[in-house]
Amino acid sequence: MKIDNKLDKLFGSSGSFAGYILIVAGIFISFSESSIFGIIVTLVGLFFTFTTTGIIVEPENTRYKFHYKFFGFIKSGSWIDLSEFKEITVMQSSLDYRTYSMTNRTTSYNQKDFRIFLLDKNHQHKIPLKKFKTKEKALSEIKDFSKFLNMAIVKYNPKNK
Repeated sequence: MKIDNKLDKLFGSSGSFAGYILIVAGIFISFSESSIFGIIVTLVGLFFTFTTTGIIVEPENTRYKFHYKFFGFIKSGSWIDLSEFKEITVMQSSLDYRTYSMTNRTTSYNQKDFRIFLLDKNHQHKIPLKKFKTKEKALSEIKDFSKFLNMAIVKYNPKNK
């Protein structure tokens, strides 16, 4: 059995929205003017809209893979040994997105959520495992992940080497 979770959109919500616009424009261009150019614009839109990040964990093989999922189905990433990670925790995560327009206006967007992280023994290296909208949901699910991965639940406390 393995864990396979989607984490974030690679280009954020602004890039995803731009992708939807490119898809519609590409379809329109395909039927009205140049089909090759329309197909290219549509493919770029699909790339922006559906490319995500994620993680796969295989406890029985003691390995994990942080991956990019291009177009929503083509996974790219390499397997890394899981043995250095011994603990698991819940932490708040904050992602900031900033978009600039041609009129020099800036739009900022902050996305906060709670994530379950795998931690090494010094808490210097952490890998996101799954994200949740609320801390309560993350705390209720961490127990299942702890049992499944055979890892202790701890409070995040980075230690010096």
